[in-house]
Amino acid sequence: MFLKENEEFLKDYLELFISRFIHSSLTLNPTFGDIDDAQNIFRLYDQTCALKKLFSILFFEKRDLTLEDIIDTANIVNRNALYISNGYRKIGKTFANTKKAITPPEMIPLEMERLLQTYETEWKELPILEKVTKFHHRFLAIHPFEDGNGRVARMILSFQLLKEGLNPFLLTKEQFQKYHESLYYDREDDLLLLFQEQYEKERQYVELWLQKRKEEKGRSL
Repeated sequence: MFLKENEEFLKDYLELFISRFIHSSLTLNPTFGDIDDAQNIFRLYDQTCALKKLFSILFFEKRDLTLEDIIDTANIVNRNALYISNGYRKIGKTFANTKKAITPPEMIPLEMERLLQTYETEWKELPILEKVTKFHHRFLAIHPFEDGNGRVARMILSFQLLKEGLNPFLLTKEQFQKYHESLYYDREDDLLLLFQEQYEKERQYVELWLQKRKEEKGRSL
């Protein structure tokens, strides 16, 4: 995809994407209140650090994500969250205040190891959007951390797409209900459709921005 072929543009795009991602991520969680609330200053900073860590692994260290990387990302996201333990979740067997089952704490390390292995083997040849959708759905079904699972999952999604040379994409408040219902009711096909729609929107956004930059550069010559 053209992002890999335009390194200067990619750097500028990622800086803007991080800002857009963090803003949309906060608006997806209604418990965070107004984005200008004081507590959100810490969330903005922590999520920015977490996302930049993942991009550093991808573009500077040039390697795949490990389980340790994913745990470190969650720890950064939850750094200023009160009463949230580091590492994998050690309590809880249902999602929030619902009856939907999530992976028991003692099974999380094994299930996370299986997830990464399945992503690289059984799902390896799948179309990339289908592959990342399966990972996203399974990750949130495991629900490996006490908090921040959705934010970490969407950061990993961005990493996975960029690794394939594809543009990442955003989810906003307008997709909140569809996104969460797809996950809660295990509607993977609906989740894939949502991801395809948002990917295409972002692809068009990137193409228009890149074309505009080329035209501006041409006028300056």
